[in-house]
Amino acid sequence: MIDFDFNKRLVDHVSFLVEEYDISHIDAVMDFCTKNEIDETMVGEIVKSCEPLLAAITEEAQNLRIIKRIDKLPF
Repeated sequence: MIDFDFNKRLVDHVSFLVEEYDISHIDAVMDFCTKNEIDETMVGEIVKSCEPLLAAITEEAQNLRIIKRIDKLPF
């Protein structure tokens, strides 16, 4: 089980890299996994539980055509 401290470290790390180095959220998550020697699949639940992070990664993945874009209503 991943604890709250781990969740906070991931979100803080991603936020820092995105703001300071202007890299994508996807790359920032991958950087966190590499530096902490963890499997990328372990962070999926954390990403799902953090709505702003999930939204940012989803948008990036849609723009890169990694996942199918879901049509949004104009309002």
